[in-house]
Amino acid sequence: KWRAQGYPFDVVDSTCDQVYKDRDTSKDYTRTDAAVARMWGTILTRSSSLITTYYRAKDSQCGSRDCMGQWGTYNLANKGYSGLQILFYYYGGASGNLSAYATAAKHSGLILQRSPDITVWPGRSQTLSVKMRNTGTVTWQKNATQLVAIDPQSATPTPIDSPLVNESWLNPQQPATLLQTKAMIGMDGQWSFTVTAPEGLEPGRYQIAVQPRAEDGSWIETDTRIIWNVTVTAPLEPAVWIPSARSAP
Repeated sequence: KWRAQGYPFDVVDSTCDQVYKDRDTSKDYTRTDAAVARMWGTILTRSSSLITTYYRAKDSQCGSRDCMGQWGTYNLANKGYSGLQILFYYYGGASGNLSAYATAAKHSGLILQRSPDITVWPGRSQTLSVKMRNTGTVTWQKNATQLVAIDPQSATPTPIDSPLVNESWLNPQQPATLLQTKAMIGMDGQWSFTVTAPEGLEPGRYQIAVQPRAEDGSWIETDTRIIWNVTVTAPLEPAVWIPSARSAP
């Protein structure tokens, strides 16, 4: 259900949709966000296989499956257990050994929405946009997290001067910066920019590819490439009015 709505996870709750539900604006979620940020991207494996995890309200309701109780984790946290220590407490005692865990890349994003490909005449402009979720471990900051135009034919991000640059760009290689003030871990960020087909550009299909870059200059890895096809069409000839014979005096 949640993955179909663009979230990077699947959550099944047989009682109610209580995980990552729409937020109550009257409540403070600072501690919740901090907990999610701390554990975001953690993967549990046993014998090189992912562990399917379950939870119930109480430990006693779990049975023999890999499972932990909500109140049990709460009590362990109050005793000073860290997030990973709690996971090892519940899953380390199962058959086999809890062999490894991995954390998310420092800079990574999940593409949620991308505007469609466009058609444009020479001298005309169109707007492109992309929305992604911060799945890394560092907050994205406005004016520091920028989109960079890259070579669409290169296997690795290679900045280029785009032939579709618009005067609103930061420079010929940087079309936009983050629209929001910031996008914390697990939150969404969006970029929007204008492309222009210059006068005299030959009709045909062009591509524009971009890659987000973090404040420290590192590329933000994405689950799919951010690339658009831009079809440049020949300008339409202006209509010429030819008077009919009946309109003559």
